[in-house]
Order: sequence, then C-alpha cells, then structure tokens
Amino acid sequence: MIPIVYNKSYKNETIDIEYKEFTFNLNGVGITNHEAIEYCKTNNFDFNDYVINNILKYFIKFVPKYCSAFVNSRINGNLFIGIDDYGIIKGIPFKGVLPIKYLTYKFYKYIKKSVFFNKNIKIQNYIKIKFTKLKYFNDENVKSNTLHPQFLKYIEDKKKFMIKIQEDRDNFENWKIRYNFFTRKLSDLLNCSESRILIINYIKKIDPTSNVIKILSSKEKVKVLSINEIILCVNNPKSPYYWVCRWKDEICEEIKKEKPILHNINFPASNLPINLIVSVASMIPYWFANNNNMNLYLIHIQYNFNNINNIHNINNIHNINNIQCSYIDNKHNILKTCYRELYDNGEPYCKPYY
Repeated sequence: MIPIVYNKSYKNETIDIEYKEFTFNLNGVGITNHEAIEYCKTNNFDFNDYVINNILKYFIKFVPKYCSAFVNSRINGNLFIGIDDYGIIKGIPFKGVLPIKYLTYKFYKYIKKSVFFNKNIKIQNYIKIKFTKLKYFNDENVKSNTLHPQFLKYIEDKKKFMIKIQEDRDNFENWKIRYNFFTRKLSDLLNCSESRILIINYIKKIDPTSNVIKILSSKEKVKVLSINEIILCVNNPKSPYYWVCRWKDEICEEIKKEKPILHNINFPASNLPINLIVSVASMIPYWFANNNNMNLYLIHIQYNFNNINNIHNINNIHNINNIQCSYIDNKHNILKTCYRELYDNGEPYCKPYY
C-alpha cells in the first residue's frame, strides 16, 4: 500500500504506474512577479482557485491519454497526481477542504467527452478516482518567519544585478557628459575657460610659436563666426578656428573609442520568485509554517479493465493489433491513440500509434 506521508518515497514508475508532480504550470497563476515577491516575503497561501483550475487541467491533459495507453496495452494502470518522477510524494496543497465532489464530477465529465472505446461501457465501473489527505510533519528548519533560500538568493542576486546595471548606466552617463562637452559649437569651445586651456596646451605641443596661443591666452572673447566664415578659417593655422577644429576632431575620435558598452544583461528568468510559486513543491513547508488549515492531497486514478470484453492483461505489449481506446488531444483537438512502452533504460512512456 502506498504511504500517505509527505516527502516519503514510494517506488519508481513502472509500465503500470505513472506519476505527475503537481505544479501550477499547466494553467498558471494569475499574479505578476512583483506580487510573487510579496507572496514569497509573507509565505501567504492564497492560491486555492489556482489549485482547482490546475487540477482540472491535469484531468484534461493526462487522464484521457493514460486511459488510452493502459487500455490499449491491456494493463490495469495507475496514474498519481502529486508524486514526482522520482517517486517522492509531494502532494497538492490546499487551504481548507478540497472540493472532492466537484472535482470528481468534472473528472468523469472530461472522460466522457474525450475518451472513445470501441464498445459501449459505463466508464465509472472501470476508472476510479481517489483523493487521499496526506500526513504532513513540520520541517524543523522552516519556521513562521523563515524565507525560502532561493528567494533570499533572488534578493541578493537582484541587488548585484542592479548594482551592475547602475554602474553601466553611470559610466555611460559620465561618458555622454564628457562627449557632449567636446562636441559643442566651436565658438563655445573657444570661449569656455576650461576648454580654452585644453586648446592652448594642444597648440603648444604642435606649434609652440603659433600666435593663436597669445590670442587665446588673453581674456578677450573669440569672435563668433558664421558657418561660411568658419569654412574659410579651418585651413588657416593663424585662425583659432583652425586649431579648435583640429583639436575637436582628434579628441572626439578618441572619446568615441572610449564609449562604454551598455551590456545587454537580463536578469535570469529561472530565478524569479513567481517560478518558486508555480513549481509548488519547494514552497509547501513555508506555506504550512505560515498558514492555518493547510492540507495536502494525493489523487490516485485507477484504470481497471479486466472485465471489459476482449481486453485482458498480456505480457507482450509490443505487438498490438486490436486498438480498443482513443482520446481527444485537447491541445490540437485531434483524435489520438497510444499505448505503454518502455525505453531501453526501463522508463515507461506513452507511445503513439502512427
């Protein structure tokens, strides 16, 4: 008999046993990542509606498929919702009492709509669903004020990420201020005391005897010229405009090379708090430590077809000529048929008929 204790190991999947860990992946949770951060800070469980919606999605996606697989393989099979691929019982969290009657009604309704046998049978006689409340023992390492370590890592990583982003932005802004300083109008560069000193030092290195040094060393403002007048001066070494053009071109070329790269850094989506909530299992101890009236459930679906005419358990499932059961694939809305098979490593899977 399967143990009904949270986080206990059952056994490996086999040809007649299939596990599905419960998550919110199939139907999602309608919260933003910002809201997920708040849920991770408080460990508040407010997801009953999403539990129900995702269970129903499990029914739609998996129950008809495995019905086809077990019937066509002549196997009395078992499908568990709430156990991971390694056979560890994780359960389905719910605050209060799970609405079992409602879920059972929806369960059979989906089967009748999507599963097709080659004989008229009363499906309830051959497919049973059982809801079991799991025993949960508190994790001694998780108290009411304990935060999930992955959430704490997210906070720390987010800080480092924001520091790096801000460094990049600051470097770029500083570069832009510097670049804008040297790309001003020629007359502004010549008449600004700070840039004027730089121009004088530039001329001294190239032509220390130039008379322009004397002109710029005085406090007198350089005359503002029109574009056409500047064009006439740019080839005349006796004009301040010749030197400011030459200096500006050279220094701007160097500054362009120093332009900081704004790294295309994306914070890793795998580290978002919403993923913790959607994955469900690792949050269970934190939800139980911080919320009253929490329960864990396991869903066991039994496919028992021993009494259906022409369907018997057989040892060799590799050569099946008599297909008994097909199902509607809700994702593509097409009729499909499959059976159980084993990979070389012994792992079971559902193999489609082609």
